[in-house]
Amino acid sequence: MDQPVIPPELEKLEHFWCPMLGQPVRFGYCVRAHEAGPCPRIAQCWGAHRKAGELARILAGRARPGKGRLERVLAAAGREGDRE
Repeated sequence: MDQPVIPPELEKLEHFWCPMLGQPVRFGYCVRAHEAGPCPRIAQCWGAHRKAGELARILAGRARPGKGRLERVLAAAGREGDRE
């Protein structure tokens, strides 16, 4: 998927808390969070922001849900089991 061009002033905007990562995060990360597109929660987190909100709502239409926590843990366990 082609990565969208983000204006530099929006790229570095920081959101106080990412519910997926558990820490502050920049808008540019949310746009490129997954190979398949932006973070599925981008509109929830950035929608109220006056500068990034409109772009976040547009990008939310391109977002695809990522793997859930259980899927990621099982995938990691499978990779670890392959190394033994």
